[in-house]
Amino acid sequence: VPTLGMGALFPLLARAVARTLKDAARAVGDTYTVNAVGTILGAALTGFVLVPWIGLRQSILAASGIYVVVGAAYLTQAFRASPVRRFALPAAAVTLAILMVRVAPDWDRSVLTSGVYVNAPRYATARTPEQMRERMQQSIVYYKEGEAEVVTVVDQPDGQRRLVINGKTDAVSFHPTQNWLGHLPLVLRPQARSVLLLGVGSGNTLGSIEEHRNVEHIDALEISRGVVHAARTYFGRYTGNALDDPRANLILGDGRLHLRHSARTYDVIVSQPSNPWIAGAAALFTRESFVAMRERLNPDGVACIWVQILNMPAENIRILARTWADVWAHTSVWRPRGQDALLFIGAQTPLAIDVDAVRRKLEDPRLRESLGRIGIDSPEAFVDKLLVAGDRMQAATRGAIINTDDNSRIEYDTPPNGMAPDESRRVWALFQAHRVDPWQYVVNLPAGGE
Repeated sequence: VPTLGMGALFPLLARAVARTLKDAARAVGDTYTVNAVGTILGAALTGFVLVPWIGLRQSILAASGIYVVVGAAYLTQAFRASPVRRFALPAAAVTLAILMVRVAPDWDRSVLTSGVYVNAPRYATARTPEQMRERMQQSIVYYKEGEAEVVTVVDQPDGQRRLVINGKTDAVSFHPTQNWLGHLPLVLRPQARSVLLLGVGSGNTLGSIEEHRNVEHIDALEISRGVVHAARTYFGRYTGNALDDPRANLILGDGRLHLRHSARTYDVIVSQPSNPWIAGAAALFTRESFVAMRERLNPDGVACIWVQILNMPAENIRILARTWADVWAHTSVWRPRGQDALLFIGAQTPLAIDVDAVRRKLEDPRLRESLGRIGIDSPEAFVDKLLVAGDRMQAATRGAIINTDDNSRIEYDTPPNGMAPDESRRVWALFQAHRVDPWQYVVNLPAGGE
């Protein structure tokens, strides 16, 4: 009914503006102009002012109130013959709207942020909001609606704290891959001074980067103010207050735009957006984005991206690997501690694992503790994380298409085809089948080492 009413509003307004048939063309043109201007201003005002300031629910109620006021104004004109009817019905409508706003129940934020689109199996047997809450087993400690996302911080009974964006968990208080993502490129480039981090998340990756004493400057890019607030306020004790480190330069903005327009280059670039198929994040997994990343990297620098393989068809992981390998002269795939992600390394110089540099890193007490938490307690453990490199990367991705801005294959193909539970096993089987001997890439072995 509201949609039909809004659709009927335009011709009714045009008819009200046109005094005679001769005025019809001008009336329609004027009405269309006002409608277009209102549409533009309404979208901008709602998206950039109302939702961030008062939230989505209150914005909807405010818009509903405006509709009631406009409708009441027209009702006053519809009953000119009877002053009582002219004002009684509009007054009743406005009163009813005020009561509706006052008594309207609040949204159930737990259900609203349950992420059914990725967590459907967990809620398959739930029939009520109460049953859904039982399956979620979480308590919300922070909730913020932004221009394009809903950011939630939730605590679980097991003690883990999760950062949830649009209903999907994107970071936790501790996850090995988050920390490994920050350490891996900086162990491969032990003398790196400058780092670009695309995506702050909980701040764990940023904190891992800061543990390397050689790093002097970090540009931390994050598009969501809600994520920044959550990272600083609710995850600071897990990350060593990473955002307050004087070396960290927080930039609120879009990662693609920064890669395209920034004049600065870096020794290391780390990219940790959400899943490659999520709208917005998907733009950071195309060939054009990887090329922009390469152009922001110093000649001997290294880039590292986090590829989450959950809910991804095996073929789409091959597409991402093929796209990555098409951009860089030298690429490699590394495994984290768990089975839910891969790390891609790209560089213009050959892969060389400096065992002596790894040993020196482990001599730093802080790094030794941090790396130990993710299973890296020796140079051998570090080397063992390498899965695929060199020609084996080409063999593993042969025949796969390239993901571009034009085809957006990953973004649009994954959601309808990526929920098979065995796909992650197929991904691991693919890269295990092409695994290299990692020791062929090792340099600076100790005397007598094998």
